[in-house]
Amino acid sequence: TARALGEDLRRYIQDLPISAKRPGIAKRVGKFVKRRKAPVIAVIAIVLLIGAGLLIMHEQRARRDADMRRRAAALGQLAAQVDSQNVIARRMILEKQWDDAEAALKSALDLAPENPQSSLYVAWLKLEYHAAQPDKAGTKALEEAESASRRVLEKDPTNIHALGYLGVALRRLKRFPEAIETLNRALEIEPDNFAQWSTLGVLHLVQRDIEKAEQCLRGGAESAALGTNNPTYRARAWRNLAVFELFRQKSEAARSIEKAIEFNELDALAWVIQARVRLELTDHENFRKSLDDAKHADRIGKSRDPKAKRVLALAHLRNNEFDDAVSEARAAIALKDMPTVNHLVIAVAEAKRGQAIAAKEARAAADAAW
Repeated sequence: TARALGEDLRRYIQDLPISAKRPGIAKRVGKFVKRRKAPVIAVIAIVLLIGAGLLIMHEQRARRDADMRRRAAALGQLAAQVDSQNVIARRMILEKQWDDAEAALKSALDLAPENPQSSLYVAWLKLEYHAAQPDKAGTKALEEAESASRRVLEKDPTNIHALGYLGVALRRLKRFPEAIETLNRALEIEPDNFAQWSTLGVLHLVQRDIEKAEQCLRGGAESAALGTNNPTYRARAWRNLAVFELFRQKSEAARSIEKAIEFNELDALAWVIQARVRLELTDHENFRKSLDDAKHADRIGKSRDPKAKRVLALAHLRNNEFDDAVSEARAAIALKDMPTVNHLVIAVAEAKRGQAIAAKEARAAADAAW
């Protein structure tokens, strides 16, 4: 009709869909956009902005992820380098190559100054070096061990290894109350740590608290028997207890040192102490067994253990083997062992052999050493 045609013309002019022929989706969308240009442009602009923002965020995230991967790779490489230097240092410490161990640890700490394992190895190195060469190492090594241990404890106050090293360093520095307090902290964290019990026992002994010393040393021995499979550590804990019991002239010393040898038959010092325990007994059979023990310790030590030489000299003397007593005592002196005891052994042996002048000279040497 004319009216319908007029209406369609009006709708066409106004960019509205006509009724004579329904337009397709594309034409309807086009007409809608023409009618509402400003809102559509605004929406498109917003969509484009959002899209651009998302694209930028995606690119930033990609760059950040790539950067994190690069950093992780760099950190992994750094950690591997530090671990490698720590492994070298550990081997050098065990081989008593002090300078090489220190060089490896310096490299590790240059790479990662805050690495706790490197600091722990520094403390261990200094304590081992001091134990092997106390005169040369002096207090400086102990102070460095203390400093390295405290660096670890600043970050991790419950680090049991750092507390143990610190306790040993303080004990050797003769700062006994601090050492006792440190080791008590360690035992609060790890009550079955036999090494801390044994060290604490030695500290109480130095402080002349005999009862506490015995409790701690026995606690260390019993903890070692249950808490570790390492024969060296087990033997050491029972050996410490045996030395204390020998000092107190307790018969239990014989059983304790037997336990130490059961745990580690290659512990030369345990055989030395067993020989020494037998020398405290008064029957000839134990004198002969003492000589056998001392000889065995000397073989384990490849004739370079001064303690084994000293006790071997004493055992020969108790068995009236005076020539051998003199020979072993002189060997002990050559190995820088206790001169007073060894010169006295020589003096007694020479007197028994009828060598009055030699006996007198040996006694004078013993007095001078004393």
